[in-house]
Amino acid sequence: MYFITYLKNGFCKLFVEIARPILLFCVWILVHHIISNLYAELCAPKTLFGLFITPFIVSSPHCSSMRWLINNSIMFIENGWILASIFVCEKIFFYLK
Repeated sequence: MYFITYLKNGFCKLFVEIARPILLFCVWILVHHIISNLYAELCAPKTLFGLFITPFIVSSPHCSSMRWLINNSIMFIENGWILASIFVCEKIFFYLK
């Protein structure tokens, strides 16, 4: 019985510890998806006219800010995977001691 209680408390602590970072990671994934699609639609139109106006549109403030968000969301997602791997390895090695 004590072992089940120990596992339950351990899983509750683990859930509380990782819930907020997972939510933040999901928000950045959502931001990346939305902004990438908006950038393709607003800053790189798929028409012949869009081909000619793209050099003027891409330097506009809304396209620059979307590029910034895309680049930073990519870095956050990549670093999130690295941190998740480190976290899992740390938990595995801690419980194997």
